[in-house]
Amino acid sequence: MESAKGGKYLTQFKTAIYSRNFILNKTMNVLSKKLLARTTLWLLLEIWLNFLGLDNLADYSEFIFGNNFSSASGVLKIEII
Repeated sequence: MESAKGGKYLTQFKTAIYSRNFILNKTMNVLSKKLLARTTLWLLLEIWLNFLGLDNLADYSEFIFGNNFSSASGVLKIEII
């Protein structure tokens, strides 16, 4: 009788794990599709703006307003004497 209960709980546990993995896989598929769509849209807009010459305008506005988004801006300069 005990083994029947143990088997029942094991089956329920396996079902829960399978459904959890199914939900995670579905979620990751949706997230990867969103990432692919956003990356593709960004790339197409970048190419289009570059073709129109407006990409340089955006770069100049970042320079003028001092919005330096480079990760190298906060690097400490060390000089060897």
